[in-house]
This record gives sequence, structure tokens and C-alpha cells, in this order.
Amino acid sequence: MAWSQRYRIASRAQLRAVLAGLAPLLVDEREPLELILRTEHVPIKHVQRKRFHAICKDIAPLAGMTPGNVKRHVKADYYGVSLVYEDGVYVEVIESSEDSDGPEYERLADHALQWAAERGHFIPDRKPRNI
Repeated sequence: MAWSQRYRIASRAQLRAVLAGLAPLLVDEREPLELILRTEHVPIKHVQRKRFHAICKDIAPLAGMTPGNVKRHVKADYYGVSLVYEDGVYVEVIESSEDSDGPEYERLADHALQWAAERGHFIPDRKPRNI
């Protein structure tokens, strides 16, 4: 059965306590565990999401696309595209921006402006000063 556990660790003592708590877990060879350590995820702010979507909406008529297509093209250019073999065919997969943290999402929005400029479409940046 799949499960997950998330810990926020801000000190060496907390890290030792978490590791000590994990040590006695039973590990099943048929269902190995995956342990990922990273800096704490900074959630995407509503204003950041709103800015990226507004940029895509501004680019769309200039590029002759829908806002959704602009978003897809910008994300493919920023994150790259993976080919996954699925049910006998190769499928293009673009990484979800939902896995990004706040600062990376800001870079994605800035990349959208650059993406448009490289195609001759210059739009004003409505970036609020408080982001």
C-alpha cells in the first residue's frame, strides 16, 4: 500500500530524531522506500500564479495561440519535454509547474516574457513590487 510521510526539519536534533524513528521501519523488498531530502518547498503564491497566467493571456493573441497553448509552449521551452513510452506509443510529457517552488515559478513567468520577446512579441510586465 502506498503511503508518504513529510517532516519539517530545522535542526540537527530533529534530523537525528526523525532518522531514529525511521530506522525500525520494516522494509519490504517488493515495496522499497524512497527517501528524498531537500530544502523546504516554498509554495507558489496566488499573485505569482496570476502573473504567469496574465502573461500567457497577453501573449496569446500576438502569437496566434490560445492562452493554454502559450502556457504549454513556454513550459516545454523552460522545463523541456520528455518522451515516455506508454501503451505502445511515445507520449510527450511536460513537467508540471505545480512541483515548482515560488522562486522557480517566478523564473518561469520571467521566461514567458523572454519567450515572447524572442518571437517579436513585447508585452509589459505587470510584476507587483511585493513578489
